[in-house]
Amino acid sequence: MGTKIKCLICGDIIEGDRQGHLISCSCGKCYIDETPYYYRIVGDPEQIAVFDENGNEKRMIQEVEEHSNKVERIDKINYYLDIAETVSERSTCLDSNYGAIIVKNDEVISTGYNGAPRGIKSCIEQGKCMRKSTKRGEGYLSCSSVHAEQNAIISAKRENMIGSTLYLVGKKVESKEYVKNPEPCIICKRMIINAGISKVIVRTYKTTYREINVSDWGESDIIA
Repeated sequence: MGTKIKCLICGDIIEGDRQGHLISCSCGKCYIDETPYYYRIVGDPEQIAVFDENGNEKRMIQEVEEHSNKVERIDKINYYLDIAETVSERSTCLDSNYGAIIVKNDEVISTGYNGAPRGIKSCIEQGKCMRKSTKRGEGYLSCSSVHAEQNAIISAKRENMIGSTLYLVGKKVESKEYVKNPEPCIICKRMIINAGISKVIVRTYKTTYREINVSDWGESDIIA
């Protein structure tokens, strides 16, 4: 069920469809735009009522006033994941864009994204992806790309990485969806272990994530 509002001019009750479509009341004085990630109500707050999760009606102006008194602050993990997601926008892969950052004592010490080695033509420059039709976790030898985790690790001193946390975000290029069940590959896992990194946090959705304790990895996690 989507977000529901009522136009106090024409009396129409409209509901967001969570698909990003702009839905209007019959008089055109108010609109609702809702996706799975956010919703936006357009119109004069004095002329709109909103419904809470229990179906109770409340004037929009009250909602605005109450919201203005709240101070919202992003949590620290999503703050770092947002930075990693921004780093991923530098990726040169045509299939999946990954971004990684390494953080220790609340300081970003290194960043990395997946792309071709320095001096080698990237997939963007070549106009093709050699692994696009292969399953995830396979066909690495046919791809010249250096993974985001690897680029972040080789850009930092090991003494700075001991006890640190690596944040990782992956998104599909075509659908813009987050990579399902994201996890470092076996080579990246080996490098993460040797770098002394203690934890890996991967984004599963816009505000959700999974925490991985590196100490939980065993031999079966680093051998294909």
